[in-house]
Order: sequence, then structure tokens, then C-alpha cells
Amino acid sequence: VSWQLDWDSSRVSGVAAVDTIIRALAVDKRSLTAGTNTNASSETENAVPGDVTANNVPSYQFDVVPYITAIATPNRNSGGLKDNNIRSAGGRYSIIQGTDPTFISVTGFNLDPNAVRIVDSTTVGAGITSTSGVGLAYSGVDTATYRSFSLSNDSTASGYLEVFTNDIRSVNNVNDNDARGSYPDLNTPEELPNREPDRFETKNLTFTDDRYLRFFEMHDTGVKNGYYPEMLLDGDDPVFGYVDFTGGPNTNVGLAPGTGAGNYYGSYAMPQRARFDGGSGAELTTEYLIKASIWDQMGMARDDAGRFYHLSVYNRDNGGMSFIYDRYAELYADGKGWGTGIGFGGYDGSNSEDANNNSVTLETVNFGEGLLLGRYQNPRMAAIGDSTTSHAKVYMLYYDDNTTDRNLVFRNLRVGTDVTGGGTAALYSGGTSSTGDAYAQRANITDSNTSGRITAASDASRYFDMAVTDDFRVIIVYYDESAGRLKLRYSDGPVDGSSPTGAVTWIDSPITFPEYVGNYVSMTLDSNDGIHLSAYDGAEADLSYMFIDAYDSTTLNHVTVDSSFSVGLWTRIEVLENGGDIIPYIAYFNSSESGQRDSVKLAYSLSGVTSGNVPAGVENGFTTGEWEYLNVPAITPPQGGSLMFKQVNLDFDSNDRPVVGYLGTNLEFGGWIPE
Repeated sequence: VSWQLDWDSSRVSGVAAVDTIIRALAVDKRSLTAGTNTNASSETENAVPGDVTANNVPSYQFDVVPYITAIATPNRNSGGLKDNNIRSAGGRYSIIQGTDPTFISVTGFNLDPNAVRIVDSTTVGAGITSTSGVGLAYSGVDTATYRSFSLSNDSTASGYLEVFTNDIRSVNNVNDNDARGSYPDLNTPEELPNREPDRFETKNLTFTDDRYLRFFEMHDTGVKNGYYPEMLLDGDDPVFGYVDFTGGPNTNVGLAPGTGAGNYYGSYAMPQRARFDGGSGAELTTEYLIKASIWDQMGMARDDAGRFYHLSVYNRDNGGMSFIYDRYAELYADGKGWGTGIGFGGYDGSNSEDANNNSVTLETVNFGEGLLLGRYQNPRMAAIGDSTTSHAKVYMLYYDDNTTDRNLVFRNLRVGTDVTGGGTAALYSGGTSSTGDAYAQRANITDSNTSGRITAASDASRYFDMAVTDDFRVIIVYYDESAGRLKLRYSDGPVDGSSPTGAVTWIDSPITFPEYVGNYVSMTLDSNDGIHLSAYDGAEADLSYMFIDAYDSTTLNHVTVDSSFSVGLWTRIEVLENGGDIIPYIAYFNSSESGQRDSVKLAYSLSGVTSGNVPAGVENGFTTGEWEYLNVPAITPPQGGSLMFKQVNLDFDSNDRPVVGYLGTNLEFGGWIPE
């Protein structure tokens, strides 16, 4: 006789139970009719329960437990991610925090919860009860089959998802991911029953059936047109520099929340800097930096005293590029601080090229080869030192698209209280700075200065970055579109801002970078002046990471971090150093999901990077498990299809958590919630 028994575990009383007995009893039909050939009861046979090799096994004993087969967030309009994007390289689920009671869909079997808990990685192994960790509200249990229910996304912690049915715990997080069970012939880890390899979509063979929910607290700043955003964290509060074509309200200026741009053409105050509460996203203050009819580009840096530096372009005929120290237009009662270029008849306020103000005019859009709007692109800035007690060394690098040789232009200067010598310009005196004290600074550069334009590289493009070593050696990296690869140059000695018009000699690195890798390049230095680079691999549509242990090194370490779809645009790289480990973090854009809420991503190495250890996140097209990379659920679709997107911003809060910022419908920022 060949037969099969199908049984439904949901018929177990309470849906889940331990030590449940299943027995199949066969009876000879002739014994029922003729009273002959009576079989002995199977329960008298000498067999061991569960031993499938024995005949007439009397019974099998099971623990009937809850089990989660899938987690989904189908509400895409509220930040839900697609099934192919919801899991990180390490298998964790990215979920936006909110108040939707049915945001998370959980499927599996034996799911009739009496408790749903989030527990941390240190307690997941043992001792978990239905009161451990943090509770999540649940609803919508499918009482017909007990195969699904809904969860709220209102969680105060990230962690492992534990579902209790009849006080019996789901086994996903505690079963043996390497168990072979009844499959002794399976030899590769990805084929084991508690693993969930994805060979085709994400090409990740490391997935297991563990269920970890990483919740993200994302905030909408309410700034709708925050173009070219630059973000720095001040403690836990993000500060954005950006250009808003709407300008500001025609109300009184001030440092308090809700104050305006002054009652003189407030809508022309387009270059702005705003600080937001890191916990709520609420505006703490908005600084309206300078006025004119149309502005373009935004660079921002901050010195060791907390003072800010900006670079923006009055983008019309005769309009000039303005360097702004901390605050400018709002230092005047009516916000009368105007960019160099076209003004208004009878205007009696401050102009950028005037003396004794916090704005210094650089070259105009008509300089050199003549008028070209939009010529100055992607300004990068750095400020090192304290401008309130001595001086800050200020560095600028931007691409000039109206030069015959497609030049990168470099500038350097000093701003501070001890800047002396010829050619210095007094900045604003008195007033109230962003740090709450008064101004008493000078800059060693004059207005309408063009002699400070130093060509840092030719045959360049708008893809470049700059960094400064501890001994003030300037390093630049740029994508040479003619050669189809990155190039790296560095100054032959320290550049300290003491001679803004002095020549700088540049040395070309002997390193040959790989072909077609370098669009959307970003660079940062670690405390040893090791060079960390992120960029888009245009040949493979992947995210690349590169490490060079010194500016004059001859060795390049190059690996692929992420190859899930077309990834690696608008990159921003930073390093986190902890206990001697140097961990690179990369924020970037997935162009395959452009227009979706799935498009911002974050990656970080799971081990410290050294010249002898530069792990790859992807090899031969498959995830290695050496990097964690994940989707960040956005509130609205990030606008990565526009040049005004500029980058996915990245910084670390006071607890060393990564925080990303980007242009969606509004400026948005956020990071994951800790365990």
C-alpha cells in the first residue's frame, strides 16, 4: 500500500502547542468483517518515536509553532518598499516608522498572535517571552487559515521580530540556519532548509529565515524647493544649505524660528541655510543668506568654531559668484544684502562687492570666455580652524564649464581675527553670528577677485571632489571624460590660505584608475589621511569603493560594493572610526528606482578597512556578506533625476548613527532607530 497523510497544523487546539502527538493507525479491513487476522496495535511495537526507518512507528511528536515566511510593506505611497528592495544585504527589513496600524504584512503559518515583540540582538537567543522587548500592535488575523496578520509600523526600536501564538514563540530567529534536517544530501549552505537564497533578483545567497526589522525615523522639513542641498549635522540636528527659488517671506529678519527674509524683496532671498530639530524635523531657524533675482549652486562648509561658509552664483548676465561668511543679508533690518550684478534703481542697501560686509564677490558669469549661464558647477568647500579666535583656512573647488580646457578652479583664503597684511577685506563688525556672539573677522581676499582663480586640473568634468590632509596638502580627484577614468592630483606642499593668489604646483598620482569608474565621485580622508572614494561604475552600473592609503601611494584597492540594479549615482562617502577600526559609509542613489521611494541606499563595511583588508560587497555578481547595503525608505520620491539633487547627503549623529538627507518633494532626512 502506498499512502499519504496531509495534516493541517491550524487544527491544533490554540493553533500552536508543544509536544503534540500525531498517530496514523492502520487496521486490516478483514478483521472488521470476519473477525480474523486481527493486527496487533502499532503502539505495542518496539519503535522509537520519530524514527522513520522503523516499521509501525506508534506516533510522532511535534512542536507546532508560529513561523514567518514573508514580510512586506505594500503601501508604497507611505514609504513601503518593494519586495526586492525591502531586505538589506544582511537580510534585515527596512521599514519606515509611522502610525499605520496595518502597514506591515506578515505571512506564514500558525499565526494567531497573543503578542508580537521586537527584541535586540543580545537577547534573541534565549529567555525570550511574550513580554520581552518592545511590543508592536497587530490586527487582521486570518482566522480561517492563521496564515497572515498585519502589524503597525509604530515602533520605538529596531530588532528581531518575535511572534507568540498561545505563548509559543516563532522559531525563525532561533532555528539553526545551517541545519540539514531530513536533507543530508544537501552540501551547500544556500540550499539548507532555513536559508532563503535569491539567485536571480538580488543575487544574494546569504539570506536566512531570520526576521529583523530595521525601522527608519524619517522627517519632512517642509522645504519644498531645496535645490543643491548640502547637509551637516550640528549634534543631532541637521543643517541644510540650499537654493530655494521661492525665496523667503517678506517679514522681519531674525534668528528665531519662523522669522523671514526682511521686507525688501523677501522672495529673492534664494540661497538659504536652515537648521531642523533632529527628533521632529521642525524648523529651528532659517538664514536667508543673500538676495538677487535668480541663484544657482550651493557649497557649504563649517569651521571648528561652528561658523558656516557658503558659495552660490547669481546666475544671470553680469551676475557674480558670492562667497558668504556665516550670515549676510539678515544682518540688515530689512534683509538688504544683494548679489553683484543686476540691481534695482534707488537701491540703498548692501551689495556683495561692497566693503565691510560678510559677502565677497568672486568672478562673474561673464568672465574670460564670455557669458555662459550655469557655468560654475558643483562647488566643494572645506574650512579648517577657528575663525573666532585665530583664523580658518578656507578651500573651494568648482568646475568652470566655460573654459577651453574644461578646468577645475581652486581657491583658498583665510577668515579670522588674526588675518593681517595687504589686500585684506574687513567683514561685518558686530551683529549676532550663528554661534550667538559678535563678528570681528577679516578675510585676506578682495572683492571682484579673479587672480585667485587657480587651475587645479584640465580635461575635467562636474564629477570631482576635494579633501585636505592634516598637514594642509590639498587632494583633488576628478573624472576625466576624455580618458574615461578618474585622476588624482595633490599639491606639492601645504596650502594654508595665506596666499590666495599664489601659485599651487600639482602632482599627478601615478595610480591608474579603472575605466568608466568615476561619475558621481565622492572622497573623504580618515585620521591617517587614508583616501576613501566612492563612485559609479558606468560599465557595470555598480557602486564602487576605492581605498588609497596615502596621497603619494602607488597602490589602488578597488572593489564593488553593490550591484543590485543600477546603483551608485549621487554618492557621498564618510568614515566612522571606532576602537581603531575605520568603517566607510556610502550614501547613494539607485537610478533603477528613480521616481520611487526605494531609490536612496546606504552601505557600510562590516569590518575595518586597511591597506591589507579591503573587502568586496559583491564578487562574481553575488553578495559576499562583507558589506551591509540597504534601502532607506523615503517619505516622498527622491528627485535623483535632476542635477539639482546634487547628492545623497551623509553625516553621523552624536551616537554615531548615519543620517542621510536628500531632496524629495521637500528636503527630507533621517536614519535608523537603534535597538
